[in-house]
Amino acid sequence: MEIKTPRARDLQIFEVRKLLAAGEFDQALSIAIKFVEQKTVHVLWYRLAAEAMTGLGRPLEALDILRDALERHQDDARLLRTARAIAFQHGCWAQALAFTEQILSSSPDDIKMVNFKLHTYLAMGRDDDVRTYALTNEPVHPGLQKAVNFEAWTGELRERAAPFVQSWEAALGMRSAPTTKISEQDFSPVTFIQYWSQGELPEDLSIIFNQWQKLAKELGLGEVNLFNKDSASAWIAEHAPEFSQAFASAFHYAMESDIFRIAYASRKPCLYVDSDAWPLPEAAEILRTAMRHGNTMLYFRAYRPWILNGLFLSYPTCNFIKLLVKQTRNLRFDGLPQNHTTIDAMFGPSRFNDVLKMLIKSSSNTSILQPEGVAGLSILRLDKSDVCFTHEAAVASVRPLFSLAYKTTEANWKTLGGRD
Repeated sequence: MEIKTPRARDLQIFEVRKLLAAGEFDQALSIAIKFVEQKTVHVLWYRLAAEAMTGLGRPLEALDILRDALERHQDDARLLRTARAIAFQHGCWAQALAFTEQILSSSPDDIKMVNFKLHTYLAMGRDDDVRTYALTNEPVHPGLQKAVNFEAWTGELRERAAPFVQSWEAALGMRSAPTTKISEQDFSPVTFIQYWSQGELPEDLSIIFNQWQKLAKELGLGEVNLFNKDSASAWIAEHAPEFSQAFASAFHYAMESDIFRIAYASRKPCLYVDSDAWPLPEAAEILRTAMRHGNTMLYFRAYRPWILNGLFLSYPTCNFIKLLVKQTRNLRFDGLPQNHTTIDAMFGPSRFNDVLKMLIKSSSNTSILQPEGVAGLSILRLDKSDVCFTHEAAVASVRPLFSLAYKTTEANWKTLGGRD
């Protein structure tokens, strides 16, 4: 395929971007790949092809295309940044680190890339490199102390709740294990839920929702049940009224969502996924394995042992959910500051982390298991129940490669005041 004029090229690029924005990854790739095969084509076509392949769950092929492009367009910052993002998103730590270092070789003062390098070190378990690199660069980048604090915080957590850290390390350590497709039968069924307070999803989030819809059908879970403020309020009033007052007085969309997902989990087996989390290629096998296990599955950050509440699988009879519900069912936040610290601590990620620490503390015996044939999954065996763990570079990335419009608005809970 040959483009005669710059205007014709721009129109073709615009068409492919429209297809990507609509989630039509197959069509976008069929156009972009024809230009990539010309070898001398503009670098943007390589990026568009890689983004389409990633959308289709083919990240390794996407990285191959970008490496091919970098042989012809060495040190192109846009290619390198796209490659780094795809590699980290899919747990290819060594490649992510190499791309990051290549970017920093020409842009040493790029604080965002410096932090990405530290995050990659943390995900790889290279704690000594975190300290050495951060302290070496501290005179230039004062913000690097945060990464050193992560490393120190992990060490303190290991002393207080070693199985917490070991579960994270085991899940990350299994990232490169071969994944074997297991039977689609013989697992405990759950209801797949999501939440968007305002009702109809924006176009960019609809693309992500459609990806989860496909996965839900592949898993035999039927449709993804998308709740809004009205439908969630009605469900809580009927099934979990002890959460009604908290839900009605929530001061932010994110707090509504946090309360609703716990209320739902208190009554029904469910899989909850944030509306901006992007499913990764091994998501189906990880979720299928966790459902066969029939216990709670929690979701770690890749660069530190911190549980996010943006994805979890649960059953009302699991000890984690029972303790979580016990701690939250009568919570009130009258008089508390309306900021993201309150959101995080009351029903958000900090609550999930605290509950797990309490379960570990109350168990006299713990052990870590790694299920065979499934990458990115570990199991913590406690006295009375098990907890499964996965992470953001195995089952679903925290966000997609493309930017989301709502992240710059008040709908993003982190735009509120409070601690970082």
